[in-house]
Amino acid sequence: MYVVSAHGEMELEEGVTELIQKANVTIEPLDMLSAAEIPEDCNVLLINGPTTDISEEELNLYKEYLDNGGGAIFTTAYTNEPLTNYEALLEYYGVGVTHSVVLEREGEHLPNYPTYIINNFGSVTSDVSSEFTLDDYMVMPIVQGLKVVDGDKLRSTITVSQIISTTEDSYGKTNAESENIEKEDGDISGPFDTVIQVTDTFKDKTGKIVIFASPYAFKDEWINYYNCANIEFLIDCIDWMKGKDSKSI
Repeated sequence: MYVVSAHGEMELEEGVTELIQKANVTIEPLDMLSAAEIPEDCNVLLINGPTTDISEEELNLYKEYLDNGGGAIFTTAYTNEPLTNYEALLEYYGVGVTHSVVLEREGEHLPNYPTYIINNFGSVTSDVSSEFTLDDYMVMPIVQGLKVVDGDKLRSTITVSQIISTTEDSYGKTNAESENIEKEDGDISGPFDTVIQVTDTFKDKTGKIVIFASPYAFKDEWINYYNCANIEFLIDCIDWMKGKDSKSI
């Protein structure tokens, strides 16, 4: 797995890195400021919450890589910086960014932390989430609201699965600096998607993509946090992209 740097991405912490490596995954850095191409041996690419934009050249490299059957994990981090090309990449695969930080109703977030969202799996697929049930959940801190684009705007080659979503009572704060946690004028009504699986089949090759609404979902603190599935699900996504059967950690 190659982990992209150069855009302020969040690094994987030691504990999560060790668990991924124990799953027989080699992790290598990829500095896209100096790289002219995606390495030929790359079958999983991680872009973990860039806070500055990717270049147009990178955008085209990522599309070409996925057109040729590559796999990628993209996460979004809330930032005031314009991420025009990165958001264009996500939208190319059917996912729009709402530029908001999502808050949930009581009972759907960690106590006293309404931006640390707890939602159950809304669907399971045979590819990446078959081990889980609708009772399993992930903790998603400081979520940037995502929404799948309208079906009539999706390319016919794309299949989108909304794995985890927030409740209809959730809302996105468009002013992340606001001290008022209640819904205000201009805030966006939920539900939002927080984990989305995408496949794109082009000329008999299938690009495999999973998009997470927060880079903070992969921090070490979630490894042994009750029964949350954050890290186990991440490794299942990696195994799917590598073409292996998913295995629990």
